[in-house]
Amino acid sequence: MVEVLNKFFDLLFGWAVVISPIFGIILVSFILSLLSTIAWKYLTDQILLKSLKEKTNSLREEIKKHKGDPKKMAELNSKMAKEGFENMKIQYKQSIKPMIATLIPFLFVFIWIRKTYEPFGTLFLGLGGIGAYILFSFIFSMILRSVMKVY
Repeated sequence: MVEVLNKFFDLLFGWAVVISPIFGIILVSFILSLLSTIAWKYLTDQILLKSLKEKTNSLREEIKKHKGDPKKMAELNSKMAKEGFENMKIQYKQSIKPMIATLIPFLFVFIWIRKTYEPFGTLFLGLGGIGAYILFSFIFSMILRSVMKVY
């Protein structure tokens, strides 16, 4: 099974690794970040997540306005802590669907990356294949979430 998947990923991305190992890992990172962002966008309630973010930002602004009033600050901080906990529970529930949808396919890609990039040693800033993948994926995910307005 793993060998079949390795051949599949070699077919998809092997040509990029042959051109340049760093180009290959950047391409894989971008494609997986794109797929993950798309899954997050369409498997979560973006309207709900946006409203939670707006509530939190509005409460932060309220706290800034009342910096000089310790009593009001204590009240707002308490409200922020309570709402923050509730928001985290909601966000966690929303994150389950995209996490499950991407977990197994990404595990197979990680196995392929380890197998393919191990012979190259370090690729970028002293990082191996998985480390470089994580770094580039983090950068691409931030950019794609911003561009695609994913909350």
